[in-house]
Amino acid sequence: MKLIIAKDSGYCFGVRDAVDLAYKTAKESGDVYMLGNIVHNENVVKDLEIVGAKVVRSLDQVPNGKPLLFRAHGTAVDVWNEAKDKGMNITDATCPLVKEIHNEVKALALEGRRIIIIGDHGHDEVIG
Repeated sequence: MKLIIAKDSGYCFGVRDAVDLAYKTAKESGDVYMLGNIVHNENVVKDLEIVGAKVVRSLDQVPNGKPLLFRAHGTAVDVWNEAKDKGMNITDATCPLVKEIHNEVKALALEGRRIIIIGDHGHDEVIG
């Protein structure tokens, strides 16, 4: 049997939609600021930079009025709240499945359940 591994493969619909939204926002606004890399794919990130998407590491790096894209992985609640408090122009590209998990966790926490998240402490999806 011969096994062929594709050089590139597609990503899930949530990431696909987030990438599409980043392209659309950059083209409409002239640029868009993304809090961290939108995907774990250097080629996509570089291509997005060409159309005006910029990766930033903090909200302070986003100029006033410019669109801030929250990526498919989700964004920490404190970051969301800070961006809202600053009146930032938020474009939410969070995957619907990630939002569903967030809502389920909130509901369980309100019931008094203990929430345990298993993953790499510093990984984007765990932080989100």
